[in-house]
Amino acid sequence: MKGHSEKKLLEITIHYGLDPVVGQCLSTKWEWDKSRGPVALGDPTVIGIWDTGGLDIPITDDVREPHIWLLTTKNPGYTTPESEDRPGIWEPCHLQAITQKEKLKKIISQK
Repeated sequence: MKGHSEKKLLEITIHYGLDPVVGQCLSTKWEWDKSRGPVALGDPTVIGIWDTGGLDIPITDDVREPHIWLLTTKNPGYTTPESEDRPGIWEPCHLQAITQKEKLKKIISQK
């Protein structure tokens, strides 16, 4: 939508209370085990992002599928030296379903 790169790989940072979880499924197909954390009830190869900053819920389905990543390099008060110039996501809303593309394009065009 915005920005372009010829790179095949883009190293990003997933900050603080957002964690990649391998083996999680859609929010209706998981359970929380107090000793192990999220336990998948389906496909063990799914890679999702969970909001572990208090809610402990998945915010995406499989991130290997198309999503809209609202990447930024600056978030005052949260930047660490190793991630200072690396784009990343900071909040659950920074990762959107591809179905939101047209809605986000309209919002961006109004700025």
